Amino acid sequence: MSQLDWEKYTYYFDRLGSKKENIVLINNFIENDDLVKIQNYLKKYENDNEFMGGKDIRQEQIKKENLEIYEILVKYEEKIFEEIDKLFIKKYDIPVKRDAVNSTHFVKWVEGMNSKLHCDCQKPDGSPALAADFFKYNVSVLMYPNDDYEGGEITFPNYNLKIKPRAGDMILFPGNMEYLHTVEVITKGIRYTMPSWYTYDIDVEPNYKNWSYIDSMQLWPEEDGLEPVGLETHKKYLSENKYESQEK
Repeated sequence: MSQLDWEKYTYYFDRLGSKKENIVLINNFIENDDLVKIQNYLKKYENDNEFMGGKDIRQEQIKKENLEIYEILVKYEEKIFEEIDKLFIKKYDIPVKRDAVNSTHFVKWVEGMNSKLHCDCQKPDGSPALAADFFKYNVSVLMYPNDDYEGGEITFPNYNLKIKPRAGDMILFPGNMEYLHTVEVITKGIRYTMPSWYTYDIDVEPNYKNWSYIDSMQLWPEEDGLEPVGLETHKKYLSENKYESQEK
């Protein structure tokens, strides 16, 4: 990618600026009937050790095993884009592509997991996060299907914000360096999220590289190693058969 291409992105970063108001929490974004269906779908994965720590449930799998849940996700991507249109496209005259560059999926955070300070589309030095096209993660969206866990707050230190959304809420914010954030350690229970990312409408050819969990490590300083997401603690829980014992 040429320097000129990246300048197109930074131009829109500058237009957004550094504003607390660009971190938007919408309460009760997921309708209650849909929320119950999503929660019931996730129950069968509660003790599934193959679903957590970077092993997400993607739309391809969801469509095969539960078409109703898949259609719910598609419906909310329509609603998400309506909010992006109001909050970013119309307000700042920033073009955003209609389809998510990383569509809505399910992520499971177990006790001991966290996410250290990072943003979603730039490396710690401000350069584009090229691996797996992370540089395109310009608008970050998180829906929350549950809140029955402790810890796991999302924080934005630059704005002195710590947020623990309620079940059904959605938060969206820009993915660039002005919106560095963390996820606090989950101390009890399971935190589920439904993330998606949207990209600016800039004519850049994708790399077509398959996403790898390790690719996300480019977002954190090298000294954090694998610990920015609590992987070692996560492995410790698995080795103690914590979730296996819950099934009995």
